[in-house]
Amino acid sequence: MKERERKSLGLGSLSLPLFVIGFLLYNFSIERKGPIGDIILDYFNINLSSILFTLLFLIAAVIIGRKYKTHMFAKIGVILSQIFLVLYAITFITMGIESIINILY
Repeated sequence: MKERERKSLGLGSLSLPLFVIGFLLYNFSIERKGPIGDIILDYFNINLSSILFTLLFLIAAVIIGRKYKTHMFAKIGVILSQIFLVLYAITFITMGIESIINILY
């Protein structure tokens, strides 16, 4: 029976933590105050939406995971990040179409 090759930790391993951070920034809120990312950005007086930072973290996870795909956790970080990037894209497109329809009617 063939032994499985053990993957090593490296820069590609950061793909999964980057996904988790990006996911948490926009998808979890504390005491109905809004997403965690908005709370953190408000604390540092940064006037941007947390979705921008979420997208940056997810894109960084995909880039790093693909570049160092032989490292441990790189593949799962890339897959999860791509899934959520597609879901966010679908959400933004449908929200945009809905806004246009509301303006026209």
